[in-house]
Amino acid sequence: SLFDELDRAINTSDGGYLLGLVSKSNISGSKTENCKGDQDFWIVKIDSLGNILWDKTLGGTGGEYLDGLSEDASHNFYIGGVSNSNISGDKTENSKGGYDYWLVKIDYAGTVLWDKTIGGAENEISSDISYNASDDSIIIGGTSLSSNTGDKTELSRGSADYWIVKFVSDSLE
Repeated sequence: SLFDELDRAINTSDGGYLLGLVSKSNISGSKTENCKGDQDFWIVKIDSLGNILWDKTLGGTGGEYLDGLSEDASHNFYIGGVSNSNISGDKTENSKGGYDYWLVKIDYAGTVLWDKTIGGAENEISSDISYNASDDSIIIGGTSLSSNTGDKTELSRGSADYWIVKFVSDSLE
């Protein structure tokens, strides 16, 4: 492998685990899909005994960095991080400028359901995501260098500002 780094792991409702890695590797070892760009998300679903059930490489032609994983009540998974890729590979929306938050929803088998690019004209750097079952929402938190451009609705208050975005998950489909 060229470069694979574990960034997140969560327990899943079936007693197994979902691993979130960043990878520059093509098909080799346990990886079954080639890298799509500079660096991609690599998602690995394992059972309670550590057996690999499936893996999925997600990205565009640029760079992606994974920051968070979450599971919803319907056993779908949300993968959050940042991307500077335009439409390519798994990216269905262009970069808004620099790195943007990138949220991907996959089903229990690893099939991509949708993705969403969220950002302004400058760099956004996410730090984590969280699913809230009470209102079926996703919260993405991190920092932003953007002012009120793209999806940013407020002026910058300085260098890097905290930026929290909440989505009701059905509104993203």
